[in-house]
Amino acid sequence: MDWLRKLKIGFVPVGKNLGEHPADRRRFLYYAKKRNINFEIASVDGQYDVVILTQAADHSQWIRRANSKSRYIFDFVDSYLDVDPYNIKNLARGTAKYLSRQQKYFRPNYWKTMEEMCACSEAVVCVSDEQANSIRPFCKNVYKILDVMDEAVTNIKTDYSVGPVFNLVWEGLPWNLAHFYEIKEILSHIDQNNPIALHFITDVQYFQYLNSYHKKNSMDLINKIFHRSYLYQWNVTTFSNIALACDAAIIPLDDNPLNKGKPENKLILLWKLGLPVITSASPAYDRAMKKAGLNQACHNPKDWVDQIEKLINDNQYRETTGIRAREFAEKEYHTNKVIEQWDKIFINHFS
Repeated sequence: MDWLRKLKIGFVPVGKNLGEHPADRRRFLYYAKKRNINFEIASVDGQYDVVILTQAADHSQWIRRANSKSRYIFDFVDSYLDVDPYNIKNLARGTAKYLSRQQKYFRPNYWKTMEEMCACSEAVVCVSDEQANSIRPFCKNVYKILDVMDEAVTNIKTDYSVGPVFNLVWEGLPWNLAHFYEIKEILSHIDQNNPIALHFITDVQYFQYLNSYHKKNSMDLINKIFHRSYLYQWNVTTFSNIALACDAAIIPLDDNPLNKGKPENKLILLWKLGLPVITSASPAYDRAMKKAGLNQACHNPKDWVDQIEKLINDNQYRETTGIRAREFAEKEYHTNKVIEQWDKIFINHFS
């Protein structure tokens, strides 16, 4: 694929420093490194054969300059097209991005901005079937590509024995901690007869708005969720060891429309560690569970209680589930499949 390395490619990363943000390392940057692709940080004034735009790009400028000379690949990983276009939060999002200078031009309707960004792109990369369905009315060239998270898998679970307290782990971005309010009472109920502890691997501090405003401490929220909770700063070097010291993982989601299109990235990461994982029954999690032959996607409070207590009390079930999940994830979500999907975009549209 020598022709691929001859393309002039511009890239607008999520992180301010290239390679710093996992959303960059696990997506286009991973592919570029594997294929030895040359690229530069894209300038709105530059001319390129291809521009890869993330959701951190100034879409208001890139939409204005869209033309046939520089074709876009829009890496669109959130389900903003699934929300009500005229919802107050959607309108506030667009306004806030303008006021914070993340977007040069005033476009208050963020849904409309995402629609136009998809429409002016040669191809759109998304992360779930639901998201693909919402994008296709505006761009016919849609590719589902998940993250490559293998950098965080430095070890696998081999010891499935448990102690007097059952340890549940969660990892993710701190503003998703609020999903635990969905199962807060359930966890307290289980804890009455089966002592549990929650271990949160996330950022110790974070900005609540636009990743720039209102700094908060994650522990303040965690203390409101469950009484026996522990917080660890997310770090690629220590993540596996902390997670594997726990007995199982947990991924609750609330019913926000943005969650409808969430991918199974987090589930696959935890499965590759060999951890049994209990999740909310979002479309992507439910599909992945069924494909793996597992029944740990919870549709209601009873499911949560039954699944957690079964993992606590059934040693064989816990080990069998962890091993089966890991074997399935390694086979079905191999990194080569991600490379092939990125290849397909460039071959189909830029060769």
